[in-house]
Amino acid sequence: MVAFLRRWAPMVAAIAVTLTGAGCESPRTMSSPATLNFSNFGTITFAAGRVDVVDQYRSPRTPPHVEYLSSTPPNEAVRRWVEDRLHAAGGSDGRIRVVIKDAQIVEVPLPRTGGVEGLFTHDQTFRYDGRIEVEVDGDDDAKHFHGLASASVVRSRTLGDTASQGDRDRLWVDMAREMVEQLNGQLDGQIRANLRPMVVR
Repeated sequence: MVAFLRRWAPMVAAIAVTLTGAGCESPRTMSSPATLNFSNFGTITFAAGRVDVVDQYRSPRTPPHVEYLSSTPPNEAVRRWVEDRLHAAGGSDGRIRVVIKDAQIVEVPLPRTGGVEGLFTHDQTFRYDGRIEVEVDGDDDAKHFHGLASASVVRSRTLGDTASQGDRDRLWVDMAREMVEQLNGQLDGQIRANLRPMVVR
């Protein structure tokens, strides 16, 4: 019996150390996403006294909606786009209004691989569907002018079953950035055409 204990004692000690180390492992921390910035697209300056943002979207804050959990929700990404791109020259009674009509991301569970195969398969666990809808309208009573530009964009991304909460947040922020960049492409031409009497440069 003594010989048996001497033989297996080193291995038992090694296992104990391994288990202790695993129990003390620090949890993964969530990385803060980089601040979104859309100034690389340049600015559109209006002959207007102000640019207002009206956020009509109200998140239900219940599943399957997840946009409210993001460090930078889609509606906040739209606000940053407005700050970076749409400027009022001042000295005019004209006004530009940006209306956020939709800014959601919903979580859709995906089917899992079953049986023995599922033990060795890293599935895509969730699909995230995003949608942003925005209107930009301009009014200048002195010129009896009203113009409107509108666009809606959608985006879908999937995430695997090993993803952390930090991975989810980075994906949601990336989705918001991608949707706003797509929105920018749709709105830029419309603004310059449909609101042309109010565009200074």
